[in-house]
Amino acid sequence: MKILLGGEGKTDIGDFAIEVPYRETPPRPGVVQILLERIAGKSHDIVDGVRWDKLRKLRSGAHRQRETRNVMGLALMAKERQCDAIAFVRDRDGDEERQEHVEAGVSAARTMLAWGGHGRGSHRGLGPCVAWANGLRVAH
Repeated sequence: MKILLGGEGKTDIGDFAIEVPYRETPPRPGVVQILLERIAGKSHDIVDGVRWDKLRKLRSGAHRQRETRNVMGLALMAKERQCDAIAFVRDRDGDEERQEHVEAGVSAARTMLAWGGHGRGSHRGLGPCVAWANGLRVAH
């Protein structure tokens, strides 16, 4: 299974937060990869990682929140790279609505990109590992 990681920086996605020419080989893991390995073992291939601030910004309508569009952008990038899943973390930063917006993005990505999945966070189909930094909540 090929997976694209998403996060804020090196803590989240390890050396994948660094431009390719400057990365260690193999890239040092961040918390997303470590959580993913604890949940699903090492039966996957990490294709790449993307920092949230480097995502292509989707303009999918005023009705979508920024965090929803970010998750959809990560999923679209994964689909373009022929990945089977995304795994990411996103801080709440005290914003309770952010969680709802991220989960809406996961749902929209599944629909928009026709990724299946067997329940939230399944490691079949679109299987995001969603971890919330405030009161760590991991969906798997």
